[in-house]
Amino acid sequence: RDVPRSGPVWPAAGEDALQSANVYIAYGRLSEAASTLRKAWEAQPQRSDIGFRLLEVLALLGDAHGFAAHEARVRASGFNPARIDELKAQPFCSGYAEKVGG
Repeated sequence: RDVPRSGPVWPAAGEDALQSANVYIAYGRLSEAASTLRKAWEAQPQRSDIGFRLLEVLALLGDAHGFAAHEARVRASGFNPARIDELKAQPFCSGYAEKVGG
């Protein structure tokens, strides 16, 4: 039996922030994903997976200053620096150092 699809199913309140953000990202709603992840990171700063995902979203948004500021926080949290460096080596991150003067 075919069930008609009415469009995207947006995250329900209380769902894991990563799941919610991934739904937003899948539909190109990067600002909503960033907002969800920022709130979650503030509430759960020990969740390095949330911090890193926010870093990825900031890169996709082209937010060089936000990326640089958040990168410092993620590094300070003890997140694997090699993964951060790998992210920065991606084409969508090229030129960030020049954009933020570093």
